[in-house]
Amino acid sequence: MSAGFTDEKARETARVELQRAQVVMEKAPGEALEHLAEGRRLDPRNLEIAASLARIEVRLARYSDAIDSLQRVLVLDEANNEALGLQALCHYRLRHFEQAELRARAAIALDAGNRVAREVLADCLGTRGAWQAAGDELKGLLAEPGLSDGAKARLNLKLAQCLLRVGAHPQAWEITHSLLLNGYADDQVKAVHRESEALNKAEIRAAFGQPGFFQRLVLWVADRHILRAVSLGRRRGSGAPAKAAAGTSDAAKGESA
Repeated sequence: MSAGFTDEKARETARVELQRAQVVMEKAPGEALEHLAEGRRLDPRNLEIAASLARIEVRLARYSDAIDSLQRVLVLDEANNEALGLQALCHYRLRHFEQAELRARAAIALDAGNRVAREVLADCLGTRGAWQAAGDELKGLLAEPGLSDGAKARLNLKLAQCLLRVGAHPQAWEITHSLLLNGYADDQVKAVHRESEALNKAEIRAAFGQPGFFQRLVLWVADRHILRAVSLGRRRGSGAPAKAAAGTSDAAKGESA
């Protein structure tokens, strides 16, 4: 009786710690982490506490700790798809690419709609040079409804990088041009845009031969007219990639996978 009472008291105190964590979670994640760690100590079988603790550790970039916490979640619920996807993300951030891909594929096998796992899988495919497969995964993600503008911008940049690597530089230019127009002008976007633009102009030069005055004039306006015409022509001939990031100017400038 006494032991049972003590266990129930510990579980109740753990729930109080969870509630305290939920109150401060957005503004003070470090404080929330302390409450959740205490809650887990008091009630190690509380799945909600275990999962909340793991999410906070991921948010605070404590990836090694998060992997351990997520494994505790999976002990309590072996088919927890969210935990598998977050483990994949943590392994990727720690550059454990093989483990990240294995976890991502396991999560997708349970739920093909796991966006975290699918983005991690695309990233892993890119790290081993499977750019076409990575781009296909990203196109599928971009076709999903309900993405935030920041997520669309992030995924479009990754898609542009894949397209550039498979030689589809007109499409890469079009995507990054749209990102720049909509306020996404970080160094990565600019770098992909410059590289794709240079490749497009080189292709135009090759098509026109050695440029004289007329050819130099064409190249001068290429970034405004020719590049877009080439890009649209390629798309009509081979099928559009994914939607570029038009209409994303009001979003946060992207969180990363």
